[in-house]
Amino acid sequence: RPFKSSKNRFSQGDVLYGKLRPYLDKVIVANEPGVCTTEIIPITSYGNIYPEFLRLLLKAPNFITYANSSTHGMNLPRLGTEKAQHAVIELAPIQEQLRIVSRVDKLMSLCDQLEQHSLTSLDAHQQLVETLLTTLTDSQNADELAENWARISEHFDTLFTTEASIDALKQTILQLAVMGKLVIQDPNDEPASELLKRIAQKKAQLVKDGKMKKQKPLPPISDEEKPFELPSGWVWCRISDISTVGTGATPSRDEPKYWLDGEINWVTSGETNKPFIKTTSECVTKKAIDDTNVSIYPPGTLIVAMYGQGKTRGQITELLINAGTNQACAAIQLIANEDSHRKFIKIFFEKSYDDLRALASGGAQPNLNVAKISQTVIPLPPEHEQARVVLAVNSLLNLCS
Repeated sequence: RPFKSSKNRFSQGDVLYGKLRPYLDKVIVANEPGVCTTEIIPITSYGNIYPEFLRLLLKAPNFITYANSSTHGMNLPRLGTEKAQHAVIELAPIQEQLRIVSRVDKLMSLCDQLEQHSLTSLDAHQQLVETLLTTLTDSQNADELAENWARISEHFDTLFTTEASIDALKQTILQLAVMGKLVIQDPNDEPASELLKRIAQKKAQLVKDGKMKKQKPLPPISDEEKPFELPSGWVWCRISDISTVGTGATPSRDEPKYWLDGEINWVTSGETNKPFIKTTSECVTKKAIDDTNVSIYPPGTLIVAMYGQGKTRGQITELLINAGTNQACAAIQLIANEDSHRKFIKIFFEKSYDDLRALASGGAQPNLNVAKISQTVIPLPPEHEQARVVLAVNSLLNLCS
């Protein structure tokens, strides 16, 4: 018999039903008398109705379905007391009620044990996967790598059965790719140092032609900034050695002329969650471009989120359109914008997602900035090897998908 008073008092043994968001399934039996909020319906049972059995009835799927279909209110749906009074429930003889509650308690205890065992097994499985994958990135030579891979591939279908284990495999593929361990080196390939020279010459010409500002020289790359040994033909360089890094701005929201009937694509950091940008959720006008610091970047520009909520910071995407950005994005325009070169740099940033997030500084919302992105140290393979790495990564990531 549900009841409602100004104070919603309840007695020991009453069943307390949380009517706010009934799908949350909040039902308890009071072990002492008290007073509760009006968002709780106290239910006193009379006659041969065992409170613990009544509690089970209110937690059963058919009652939850009824409650969810009988709510009112959009943001905070709740089951009205009158609707609760009209609910139809199944009633068993009192002795059978006691047997049912006893059986449910035993089975729920077993479920709890199974759940704990399952979680422990998943943790152990993930630890095994990550330990085995680490042997790949720690391999000292091609023979050792082949031997470690053989051990994993023998149990491939057993190891990679969960989302977490497949994510770990993806990260290992990307790590091997940028370490020069994913494909075989070809001694006939032109070394990456020659590519770096051509890029430097092209940059100098762009500066001379007034198409690019002269950049301040950055300090040489220290040994501490090199996390691993590079294969023959590879070189370490900074992102600013092979690109220009810019950002954008947000035109004033108080100026309708900057936004009304905007026709120029404008990227926010939240839109870096997709691998490519074909359209943007907002556009700005040409007047906004003329009056503010919004720059227009061409297709092929890589966009890195420097700050943003949740998982946003450190994400990378690629423009397939001309677009400006807001100030939370870094725009990387590669000097040599060949397809494989651009894809390899993108792979590096995808691998470095966690590293970039760790690099961010600040209080409540840590941020990256253009200087930090510009100074990022990357391992650069020979041009032909970049193409082979990209093909291998794409093939393996398709397998993961």
